[in-house]
Amino acid sequence: YFTVSPLGIVSGSNYLYLDAKPVDPRKEPEQAVTTSGATLTIDYALGSRVALTLSHNITSVVVNNWPAAPLPGHLILNIVSTGAYSITGYPANSFAQGGVEPTIGSGAGKKSTVILRTNDPASIIYVDSVGDDYTAI
Repeated sequence: YFTVSPLGIVSGSNYLYLDAKPVDPRKEPEQAVTTSGATLTIDYALGSRVALTLSHNITSVVVNNWPAAPLPGHLILNIVSTGAYSITGYPANSFAQGGVEPTIGSGAGKKSTVILRTNDPASIIYVDSVGDDYTAI
């Protein structure tokens, strides 16, 4: 027997198939987020591409509406700094290379990219620095 859910999950007696259609990232809107005090709150339901103008230090990052496990989720944070600011306090269960939070380019106009990815946000979220301190060449 097989059942199909509204999410495109097809299940049979001993198997589970995810019938996910790929999303063309060129068509996904980039959500512009603003900060409230030292907290950055991102709603995954609004898209996985995030534009952030960093105008003060962030000490808490909150992501709402991650996909439910085992579906993968990823956020691409495109950051433009307006000064010598940092982002710390990534979500609970976050892991980064060497246990060090990504460095954000310091100085006006400096650009950085950070990716948060997970298959189960309740268990583990990987935080990767794709690049920091991008400047014009």
